[in-house]
Order: sequence, then structure tokens, then C-alpha cells
Amino acid sequence: MKTRLFFILCLICIFIGLALHASAREKGIESSKIRMRSFGLSGEKKQEMVAEAELSKSKAQRQRAVGLVFSGASFICFVVARRRREPGWYTVPVLLWFFDFLLFVML
Repeated sequence: MKTRLFFILCLICIFIGLALHASAREKGIESSKIRMRSFGLSGEKKQEMVAEAELSKSKAQRQRAVGLVFSGASFICFVVARRRREPGWYTVPVLLWFFDFLLFVML
């Protein structure tokens, strides 16, 4: 029986990528909410809130980049698994990439 090492690695990487993209989306929404609340304020408080929003936005960008790396690693593992003819349901990673792509686009 053939091992499923690369197929399992593919699934693990895509799940991590999905989780990071979902977290990055939440950070982006949080940044927008903070920025929206800062419109009615003036002075020092507004500057603090804008700085907090920028920090949240930069964290979201970092998480998005790391999620993209995991998605790329997942694709490489998928190709290797197919070339090695490892057994597995290959539609699962394809569907997960589809959802990951939709989530990435919504960022």
C-alpha cells in the first residue's frame, strides 16, 4: 500500500492557509471598524485609533502573506502526491483551494 504523506501534508497546509486567511480577514474588518470609529474624534485620540488601525492592517497583511505561502506549499504537495499516485480524495484539496481563493479575494 502506498503512503499518503504528501496528500496529508497537502491537506494540513491548506487548512493552515485557510485559517490564516480567515484570521487576516477578521483583522482587516477590525481595522476598518477602528478607522470608522475614529472619524468622529479629533486630536490625540484619533491619532491613537489610526495607529491601532494601521497595526491591525499590517498584521492582516502578514497573515495573508503567510497563508499564501501555506497555500502554495499545499499545491506543491498536491502535485507531488498526484505524481506519486498516492491514494486519496483529490477533490477535497481542490474544493478547499476554491474556498481559500474566495476568502483571499474577499480580503
